[in-house]
Amino acid sequence: MRKEFAENGVDVVLDYVWGPPAQATFEAILVKGFDNKSKRIRYIQIGESAGSKIELAASVLRSSGVEVLGSGFGSVELKDIMKAVAEFFTEAAKKPFAMKIDQVPLRDVEAAWARKEEAVRIVFRP
Repeated sequence: MRKEFAENGVDVVLDYVWGPPAQATFEAILVKGFDNKSKRIRYIQIGESAGSKIELAASVLRSSGVEVLGSGFGSVELKDIMKAVAEFFTEAAKKPFAMKIDQVPLRDVEAAWARKEEAVRIVFRP
């Protein structure tokens, strides 16, 4: 994972799982050494299906450009959520929202992850 951050760069992480996967992600984000400049990464914490707690070394925050934010009830006012939903439906009525979905066997996760297609949602199946 560290190689992915270093070589390709990551601007935003959407974390629906937290727990050990989040901890591993923060360790991969960590940049060591004076010669390395850390890139700003927005880490959005959304869910906790893999665990509700992590152990986060202070050095991750000091030695990275990570910004940790939460997304869920309480992070945005209900009136703002309702306004965004209304705007979405107004736009969707003008031109229906459609997304190409590609079902991929879980055994092919590595190849699917490396694909460079845009506007395709990959759904893994057993």
